[in-house]
Amino acid sequence: MDVILYTWNGRLRSDSILSFLEWGESHASSLTWSYPCTGYLWLLTIVPAYLTLVFAGRAVMEKRRALNLVGVKRLHNVFVCALSVYILTGTVKEALRRKYTLVGNPVESG
Repeated sequence: MDVILYTWNGRLRSDSILSFLEWGESHASSLTWSYPCTGYLWLLTIVPAYLTLVFAGRAVMEKRRALNLVGVKRLHNVFVCALSVYILTGTVKEALRRKYTLVGNPVESG
């Protein structure tokens, strides 16, 4: 199967899908080349796997009785709220320590 794509300089190329994937890997950003799941191959495998799990899970769970998860939901919400308060207080303390204002703050590197 042929794929038509435009290169960074605007020239038209026609290659196979494998060549397209190799082209994408070779033109990866120098800032993100070491990050996991940044290539086209990941995208082409994760999306179908996710959709398969969603539809297969729906078919399997359709015949099961619903679980009572009220306690788990409450525990999760308490944890998320506590984490949010912790992050907010840390951010406010750091902003006060550095004497930040709403506008005109100095740009810091690192």
